[in-house]
Amino acid sequence: MNRMAVLVLVSMLSTPVIADSFDGSRRVVCTTEQLRDCIAGTECLSGLPAEYGAPTSLRLDFANRQILGERRKSKIRDLEKSKDQLLLQGRELGYGWTMAIDRPTGGMTLSLVNREGAFVLFGYCASL
Repeated sequence: MNRMAVLVLVSMLSTPVIADSFDGSRRVVCTTEQLRDCIAGTECLSGLPAEYGAPTSLRLDFANRQILGERRKSKIRDLEKSKDQLLLQGRELGYGWTMAIDRPTGGMTLSLVNREGAFVLFGYCASL
């Protein structure tokens, strides 16, 4: 039910509100909707984030430079803002991660990479 409320919130927000929210002054919530599990030399598997134990909801706290998941938080070590994109990077549990958010639409791609392979999650973000 909580995920449904977040999806409704995201769909109700207009594009200008989404783009303006990525200036570091507001918290942002992101929902993950699709996941790819890739191991070198094999085909990537597709599924829902919850099927893999990945978070379905993330909150970005720019003031404290962290991403808050359902069970843990991760420090944002690097943040780059451009007119069209917000790029965040960090490390957690032996993975390097990168999150790219399209500022005009709120579309989001999150990759988690280690020496064995990568998880790639796709979803949307909106301001709170």
